[in-house]
Amino acid sequence: MLNEKNINVAENLLFEILEKDNHDHLLIATDFYSRLDCMTDHELQQANFSREEIERGLNEIKVIFGLPT
Repeated sequence: MLNEKNINVAENLLFEILEKDNHDHLLIATDFYSRLDCMTDHELQQANFSREEIERGLNEIKVIFGLPT
């Protein structure tokens, strides 16, 4: 989905499957946002996504998994 610039759909699916007690899900979520962070601003803009949304998503992941924000 990331290659196809369907970031919003991918993010929605990510949050639908997350289980806060599943360490693998934390790894998947952090990898997802790490990959987004490696994208250029232009790529993010083309996908209708922003760096601010990356930051908000990561913070939400931290809250879900009880990590410091």
